[in-house]
Amino acid sequence: MTMADPQPAQGAFSRVKHVFRNPISLIGGALALVALANILFLFLIDLTSEHPAPYIGILAYMVGPAILICGLALIRSLPAD
Repeated sequence: MTMADPQPAQGAFSRVKHVFRNPISLIGGALALVALANILFLFLIDLTSEHPAPYIGILAYMVGPAILICGLALIRSLPAD
């Protein structure tokens, strides 16, 4: 490889760094991460609660995944160039 040739990507970390270069992708990643944590938390609450709570189920199984999908869509919405 000569000095004029660009250096090839160095694995998965380089790809992740390239994707999260713009602020919209960072917001989408944070939104997806928080939504996933909330889904897991609400799922554990739903499993361990003694009384059925329909609103926790609505949040965990309908609203949470919708927010997660929106966050994932924001990650890939704009090119990182």
